[in-house]
Amino acid sequence: MSQLTRRSLLRMLGASGAVAAGSGLASAHSEHSEARKQLAEVRRATRKYHDVRTAIADGYLTDNHCVSNPNGDGAMGFHYVNPELIDGNVDHLEPEVLVYEQRGGKRHLVAVEYLSTEPFTLFGHEAHPLHGEDPHYALHAWVWKGNPNGVLANFNPNVRCPSE
Repeated sequence: MSQLTRRSLLRMLGASGAVAAGSGLASAHSEHSEARKQLAEVRRATRKYHDVRTAIADGYLTDNHCVSNPNGDGAMGFHYVNPELIDGNVDHLEPEVLVYEQRGGKRHLVAVEYLSTEPFTLFGHEAHPLHGEDPHYALHAWVWKGNPNGVLANFNPNVRCPSE
C-alpha cells in the first residue's frame, strides 16, 4: 500500500460515507441474475469471516471505530481492512474490507466493501470515489444483513453503532 497509513485509510472510509450517503447507491442492477449469482458467491467466500478472529488471522485490521451515518439513520459498522488486497484489482471473491456490526458484545459480519486505487465496476455498478490523501474507489455489498436502501448502498438503516 502506498504512503497511505492504515489509520488514514480507515478515516477516509468513514468520511467517504458522508459524501456518498445521499447519492442513491441502492442498485437496481443487483436484481440482475449475474449480479445475484456473484453476490451468492461472495456469501460463500466470506462465510468463514463470521468469526472475526478468522478475519484478523487472514490479515484484516481495524481501528475499532464504528462508522455511523452523519446524514441520517443507520451506520456502516466496524471496518476490517486487508491492506495487502488494496491495489488496482478487484475480485468479488476477495473483498478488501469486511464490515461488522456489534450486537450483544459480539461482532457480526454484515457487509463487505471493495476498495481499489483504480475505478471499477462490480455487480453492474460503478464504485464511488473516496476523498482523501490518495485516490481510492469503493463499493459496499450488504450480503449478510438486509438493507432496505439496497444491497449496494453505503449505509444500512438496520445497523447501529454501540453508542447509538
